[in-house]
Amino acid sequence: MKKKKSIFGKLLLALVAILAVVGIFAFYRFQTGSIEGKWTATELGDQYYKEFYKSLGSYDKEIGIEPKKMVKVPKVVMTVEDGKAEVVVKSTFDKKYLVNAIVKKFDETLKKSFSDNNVSLDDLDDETRKAFESARPKTQELEDELDKEFQKSAIQSNGEYDKATGQISFKVFSGDVNQLMHTVKVTSVNKDVPGISKNDINKNLPYELKDKKLVLKDSKESINFKKK
Repeated sequence: MKKKKSIFGKLLLALVAILAVVGIFAFYRFQTGSIEGKWTATELGDQYYKEFYKSLGSYDKEIGIEPKKMVKVPKVVMTVEDGKAEVVVKSTFDKKYLVNAIVKKFDETLKKSFSDNNVSLDDLDDETRKAFESARPKTQELEDELDKEFQKSAIQSNGEYDKATGQISFKVFSGDVNQLMHTVKVTSVNKDVPGISKNDINKNLPYELKDKKLVLKDSKESINFKKK
């Protein structure tokens, strides 16, 4: 004759079953929560250029530059290694395009000035003509000046500038990844980046991982990443 289980025995079995389910769920969450590797944001282009247009003011019209030709779509890269996440922004400027735009603007302005006064370069004496020609911006001098400005901009954002590629890069924040809770806890920030402050430290940013796409969320917005 089978001995009936006491109510405590039944409760114990139920508890074991619940713990087993919770354990399986936690294991599944942990296994599916891994975001190790490099991720690149996919939807920051338009937002970036809107801000970039604002920062240019009227310079784009005055000099005749097109922002989308001047700077490539910036990359926001999140690298996760051994449970540590680091988010970096990289922007690459086309120095050749900028130099050509500045020289072209100088030539057009000079030509208009001569035209308004019914004068041509050939009408000038040798000394005056040489003075105008020497005043024309030199390619190397302009590149050197741009390098100085980009370097200064990188330093202001506590970042780095690569003169060879024209790329400015700077860290936005670092954090600890919790695979079980699917969060990134901010541990350090670059306070020199606009919109970032020490108040962001210890924030838990939830993330979702689906179909090799990662969504990192904040209280106000979210960023979509894809695996590099």
